[in-house]
Amino acid sequence: MYSDEYLKKLQEKVRRLEFDKLPHEVAIKFIEEAIEMSSKLKMQLKKAESEVKNILKELVDADDICRTKLNDDEALELSSLPSAGIDGSNRVKGGKLGMYYIMLVAGISKFLDGVYNKCGVEFSDIKVQEYVDPSGEKSTLLQKI
Repeated sequence: MYSDEYLKKLQEKVRRLEFDKLPHEVAIKFIEEAIEMSSKLKMQLKKAESEVKNILKELVDADDICRTKLNDDEALELSSLPSAGIDGSNRVKGGKLGMYYIMLVAGISKFLDGVYNKCGVEFSDIKVQEYVDPSGEKSTLLQKI
């Protein structure tokens, strides 16, 4: 009926209209908090980058990863080989009366003609898991997912 792109643009317009209806004091506060949160996130990303570099160094030093220098032709040849990647995600919804629904997805991305060509995605598992927390609070289990 309607394309995904059309619906995304429509949803963005609705979000913008809702935002524009906010009193300016509220909008300013939201923006200030977003700036503060982004600063914290930036610091976390810097820390993560540093940790990744340390882990990479340890793996290279332990000979668990071998670094090679490739010329352009070799890099092009490798990029045309079939490749695949696996990823997963989850979303937690609910909370009424301690009832949560965890939506889990696992997928495989296949680049059969190389990483710069068409990608096929196969969803190996899609599941909704019900979780009941009798305390009515989001448990540490859900926070770790």
